[in-house]
Amino acid sequence: MSNDEGSPSGGGRRRPSPARASPLESEDTLSEILVRLPPAPSTLLRASLVSKLWHRLTSDPDFLRRFRARHRRNPPLLGFFIENSHGLYFAPALEPPDRVPGDRFSFPPMDDVSVGEWRFFKLREQLLSCRHGLVLRFHRMCLRGVQVWDPLTGDVSHISNPCKFNTDLVVVGEVLRAAGDVNGDGCSRHFEVVLLVTDLQNAQAFTSVYSSETGVWGNPMSIVCPSIWPVPTSGTLIGRSLYWSLLGEPHWLLEFDLDKQSLSVVDVKLLSPSVKGLIWIMLVDGVVGCLFLSVQDKIELWKRSSDYDGVAGWVLARAFKLDELLPPFKLDELLPVSANADVVKIVGID
Repeated sequence: MSNDEGSPSGGGRRRPSPARASPLESEDTLSEILVRLPPAPSTLLRASLVSKLWHRLTSDPDFLRRFRARHRRNPPLLGFFIENSHGLYFAPALEPPDRVPGDRFSFPPMDDVSVGEWRFFKLREQLLSCRHGLVLRFHRMCLRGVQVWDPLTGDVSHISNPCKFNTDLVVVGEVLRAAGDVNGDGCSRHFEVVLLVTDLQNAQAFTSVYSSETGVWGNPMSIVCPSIWPVPTSGTLIGRSLYWSLLGEPHWLLEFDLDKQSLSVVDVKLLSPSVKGLIWIMLVDGVVGCLFLSVQDKIELWKRSSDYDGVAGWVLARAFKLDELLPPFKLDELLPVSANADVVKIVGID
């Protein structure tokens, strides 16, 4: 008879099997669970308080990159920037504990304006664009009146106004990350600013591009356009082209090709006499599209298309009945024409 306690012939009891590790004790499994948590501002902070292991995982740079990449398409709306007669400020949109204090995203002062002057000068500032995590602000009374601000890092770039630009004219603009040369978070280290100025009296539009990589503005470009002006909302980036809508009849778009550095006017010729006003420019089936209001209380989505001969035109992609989407309203209430009307100006979603 053997003396081995583990052998059947020894009559001893079997040694207990080692306890199976809990999934929450396995770093790989726990990491896969944590990366699927909702992307609310307080989520990772609260998770990090559970244990030292959770804290170490949620603060790991590789984990944070995975977390951001996974939730890049469904980030929470932290709030929005408001522009009114009192200036620009941030309005939080979430409830505690995810609420971001308004002063967390307070706009930095312009470079060549003293603090004492700021209360007066801020009335002449404009919020032009929000894109790729950057905010573009313009002040027509400052020599370095173009400001690019990263609200999360606090980085600020003060840029001189383009030469030969009359900033007393109508100014719109866009900011976007430059292609290539990305940092550890997958974002480009450099950015581009596109300013568009329209001269109503001479029916011309001028544009110039600033590159943070070179630190200079490119040569200004101009084009003769209809004696109408750009709608004071954000341009739409589709591929490597920016589009702005123009007020007036018929319907026109301004297109700026970032790669070709060319400015052109796009005639939106629709096969429908019922269209009343352009609401928004958007990507539709991989091409530029326009959302219009119709006098028949419908919203019509038109997209750019080419016929067999390569001639560009527009075709109706979809139509929606407003009475099925919205409460009763007057059509003109969605297209304010009075200078005193209250208008919501969307300059970007990021």
